[in-house]
Amino acid sequence: MDVFYSTITDPIEKLKAKEPIDLIIGIPFYNERDLIIPIIDNVIKGIKSFPRNIKAAIICAGDPAGQCVIDAINGMDSNNIPITAFLMPNGANGKGWSIRAILEIARNLHSDVLMLEADIICIDQHQPYGMDQQWIHKMLEPIYNGPYSVSLAMFENHFLENPIAHCIVSPLLASIYGYRLDDPISGIWAITSDVVEEAAEQMNRHWEASVGGYGIDVFMACLEISMQQNICRIILGPKPHQHSTSKSDIVFHDIVKSLFERIKQDEPFWSKRQPFLKWPDTYGTYRGEIQSNIQSKPTDMMSAFKSDFQQFYNLLSDILPEKVLDQLERFSQPEQDADFEWDEELWTRLTYHMLISYCYPGDISTDDIISAFLALYKGYISVLTYHLTPATQGTTDGIMQQHIDSFIVYREDFLRGWEDMQSRALPLLPKIGYMEFIPHVPILLPHEVSDRPGHSVNTISIYNDLLQCYVDEFNKWVYDGLGVSQQANSEQVGQAISQFMDSVEALLSDLLPGALDDISGMQQYLNGISSICPHGKVLALKPEVAQMILETFPPANLMLLNGCSSLSELLDMMDIDDALALALLTEDDLQAQLISWFKQNGHPEYMQWSDLRLIAVRAEDFASLKYTALDKLTGRIMVHPLPKGIGGRLPRLRYFTRISKHITEAEHLSVIWSEFLAQRHGFGIKVVNSISGHWGKEMFSAYNIMEDWHQEAVADAISSIAGNMADTTQAGILRHMAAGYRLGITMPDGIFMPCSAWSWASYSFKGGKGIPSPMSIHVERNAFARKLLERICLALGMDTSIILQEAIDLMQQGKAYDDLAQQLFYMDNIEDGIVSPTIRASSAAKPLRRYEGNPIIAPIAESWWESRYTLNAAALRMDNRVYILYRAVGKDGISRLGLAVTDGFNVIERLAEPVFTPMLAEEHRGCEDPRLVIVGERIYMTYTAFDGIIAQIAVASISIDDFIGRHFDKWQRHGMAFPSFPDKDAVIVPEKINGRYPIYHRTEPSIWISYTPSLECPWPREDHRIIMGPRSGLMWDARKVGAGSQPIKTKYGWLMIYHGIDSHLVYRLGTMLVDLDDPGRILYRSPNPVLSPETEYEVGEKGKSWVPNVVFTCGAVPMAQKDVLDENDEIIVYYGAADTVLCAATGRVGDLIGQA
Repeated sequence: MDVFYSTITDPIEKLKAKEPIDLIIGIPFYNERDLIIPIIDNVIKGIKSFPRNIKAAIICAGDPAGQCVIDAINGMDSNNIPITAFLMPNGANGKGWSIRAILEIARNLHSDVLMLEADIICIDQHQPYGMDQQWIHKMLEPIYNGPYSVSLAMFENHFLENPIAHCIVSPLLASIYGYRLDDPISGIWAITSDVVEEAAEQMNRHWEASVGGYGIDVFMACLEISMQQNICRIILGPKPHQHSTSKSDIVFHDIVKSLFERIKQDEPFWSKRQPFLKWPDTYGTYRGEIQSNIQSKPTDMMSAFKSDFQQFYNLLSDILPEKVLDQLERFSQPEQDADFEWDEELWTRLTYHMLISYCYPGDISTDDIISAFLALYKGYISVLTYHLTPATQGTTDGIMQQHIDSFIVYREDFLRGWEDMQSRALPLLPKIGYMEFIPHVPILLPHEVSDRPGHSVNTISIYNDLLQCYVDEFNKWVYDGLGVSQQANSEQVGQAISQFMDSVEALLSDLLPGALDDISGMQQYLNGISSICPHGKVLALKPEVAQMILETFPPANLMLLNGCSSLSELLDMMDIDDALALALLTEDDLQAQLISWFKQNGHPEYMQWSDLRLIAVRAEDFASLKYTALDKLTGRIMVHPLPKGIGGRLPRLRYFTRISKHITEAEHLSVIWSEFLAQRHGFGIKVVNSISGHWGKEMFSAYNIMEDWHQEAVADAISSIAGNMADTTQAGILRHMAAGYRLGITMPDGIFMPCSAWSWASYSFKGGKGIPSPMSIHVERNAFARKLLERICLALGMDTSIILQEAIDLMQQGKAYDDLAQQLFYMDNIEDGIVSPTIRASSAAKPLRRYEGNPIIAPIAESWWESRYTLNAAALRMDNRVYILYRAVGKDGISRLGLAVTDGFNVIERLAEPVFTPMLAEEHRGCEDPRLVIVGERIYMTYTAFDGIIAQIAVASISIDDFIGRHFDKWQRHGMAFPSFPDKDAVIVPEKINGRYPIYHRTEPSIWISYTPSLECPWPREDHRIIMGPRSGLMWDARKVGAGSQPIKTKYGWLMIYHGIDSHLVYRLGTMLVDLDDPGRILYRSPNPVLSPETEYEVGEKGKSWVPNVVFTCGAVPMAQKDVLDENDEIIVYYGAADTVLCAATGRVGDLIGQA
């Protein structure tokens, strides 16, 4: 790509040096020296004679073989229209590359584009039809004098002269996208600068080799439809051009591959559309004769079909239904000529099958699929060519309509086939990561996101790295910066931050004098902000435009308030922009009226760069005084004094941060609007969209990201103020305020600790006491979201500036609520409702009590299979005995399962040989971490099968009698629950609920619940939800969580012990309680761990322990045999310590579930 950008750098700089250019006329070429000169002549004539004054430039970008074209162009008289011609470098050459270069240049110049082709024949004395200057007028008229953003040329040629368009592209666009374009790859089109911007961005993200060749036009057509651009088709009559059959196979390959790729990428658009067919508006007519220049011979194409069909027979047999394949096989017989019926219905079905197979190819090469489709295409076209002759327009229209109708009729079959293949291609389980930054506010991202196919990064590791950076910054800001003890609890840390905010409030009293509760004092305060926080000019309405608005919508209430009988009298009293800003506060309907008016009438020339003014106004003068984004149009920020009795402890800090944010927002909006000015088209709508109707429901909404941009600028402004202060103490306070402005972390006890002055001041202003509640934490949330997106972009090698640009693009479209992550990355869709409701903070659980005789099972040095580690064990109570099935590792490093019979604590019998050993390929490196439940007369075991690469859930069972009778050769393996899917920690609820067994399992970093009607494997692919994710920040289970013991039935719900891991990779145990009738609903989750590594055998000993600082459970049993436990009943929890020995601990049911 470096060579591509270096090629266009010089043309960009040369054209930027000229006056602003409205329009780029692009001509990609190969070596069409004799044709391109008359084309350029007609372009120049067309621009000069166009009714509107357009500043245009011509750009010709060509193949390395086109030096002769460059030489010819250099000798032309351009008639004061700049002509730039250059050759594309090898490796970045082809029609698509040339067009991309032209669009990238236009993007940098904020220009519209008219794209032509270099092989068009112009009208002359020997050529009665073809290109002339009127083509330029027709293509530009809808763009500059109509509401259209795209003009697409349509030519009146014979159906078979462009069969790829008529047999494949147009029917698929109609049936899948719901848009009727009869000539979608004509190669001649005009687009506004907005579309140029989006097209260039899409090319940066979704570039394919086929698009760099002849696939560029279909790429653009799909893009324009999916962007829902307003398209106008321009009828230009016949298209005389030089034909080349030598490249027909390459053209087919590029066009079809690009089309299929776009269909796959655009699925979120077309899968949700209504089943209606939309037609573009049409400009122009043609009533002349349809010319035909069909050069392909049906016999040649039929021969190619027969030969290639045999070559691709095996591939086609994997793709096509047997009956269809048999029919094609009959067509391909050597004695068969083209005189047979191959109708559009069969062609439709073939096309859909090839499309689905391409998008979900499995092990088949996509290039082979395209080549096989080309063979079928040749056969079909040979039959059409045999049966048709150059005919009338009506006949051609009829054939086109038959194809489109057929594709639409079979659309539902296609959708069913697509959904079927899609479901097969999807992972067995959703690969969705659940994370939290603020408690109970989920961050949901796929495990992997990518910027292009085959190039992805893991979001969970990126999140964990970012969270660690936050921990380090928080420690530095709180413990080093504020001098707080490392042992301080949340209350003490909160008090220290609160005292710091008090010092900021006191500093602002010195720095910004003026009473906040009266009009003159507030104006003094605002003047002080303006002086210490300099700001540049902003884009605002010109005074004459503001006056026109006031004349159109007279501000009756404002005139009455000021005792004026006319608008002129009011404007004699005050500045025009002040009057409009005040009118927006006094006139109930003016905001809606101004929005509607500006959408329709807002033009770039209505704006000018003006000084931003901060104005204090009396609240009592206005029935409803609210900050309004429309103030930004006037270049005014209206502020009312502090009402009596409110404001909290930090009123000056509240006003300072809020006003500073309004200033930066006004400056940023001016930057955005200046881009809109350069784009010219749709200025009023874009401005209104950028300032109205915003909310940020989604974590990564464009609105939230823009809000952080503003707040980041506030923090920078505070740092700048500090840098200009002579008093080092005061400067230090402001610097520390700026450093913590977007910072915060969840403390170990689950309390979110904000460091932002905005959060503390806002919370206090609204009457809050103590540490700001998570519901008021917006600055910290938005900052974390943006930083996470930035880190993902950096990991993918993307420029982080794309984040703000995409946010601005969504804002200008009125889509501030859209999820920006979906725009930036390729990522799997996240279904609504995939996360169960989270449980708010509840009473603490009491800790488990360790058995004083721990460990109860340790390695045996002399053993061949359990000499190194004995750990994580399942447990069942049967016949007054507790059977412990534990994991053991010998010198070979392979995990096997051993059995010990106990009274609950003391080992009565320990079998000398393992009772379950690896047998399957999926488990040849070990059978790990078993869990046991009794279902009927059988014991079912879930365990982790590990082959050295993938750890996955496996299921086995044995009858109770065989288990007790030591017939361990009777184990029956049921296979992998979700074959080849990385997953662990599976536990089964031992009862069917609503006809299905609930299963808990861990797909990192969360506990999921799934359901299966049978315990036979594999388990169903659908109906999976996250029931519990890791908590946030410094909490004990903030990195990941996993299911532990099997569910124990109590009168309060199913009780389970789960494990959680913190940022230091310490494993602890906690409790969870789920509903007896709805195990997908958590009733209780312990906010604290009930067991943490503390003893020597849990912390581990270097050189002897496998993994230090681990307590990990796979099993628990009632202290005494009982079907349903009460609050005073006890349980025994078996846990691996330091992944080396097995231990036991006990707890009372009531103590383990808090007040649940």
